[in-house]
Amino acid sequence: MFTLVLHFPVIGKLPRSQQQVTSGHVQQIGSMISASHAWVHTWKVVSIGQDVVDGVMSSTLHVYLDEVDD
Repeated sequence: MFTLVLHFPVIGKLPRSQQQVTSGHVQQIGSMISASHAWVHTWKVVSIGQDVVDGVMSSTLHVYLDEVDD
């Protein structure tokens, strides 16, 4: 299982926010996801980051999202 930290972009005057979820699947860059965080929208995965600690990849991944126009 992975811990995904979903990073939502700044929308209007609201700051960037994030949501943490647990998943057995990691989205690929360019894939679309639906999330009901502060705003219910469809989001596109634009970047994924992962930490390495003492040569071991972390099970926490940072997924950076961009809003998809409806």
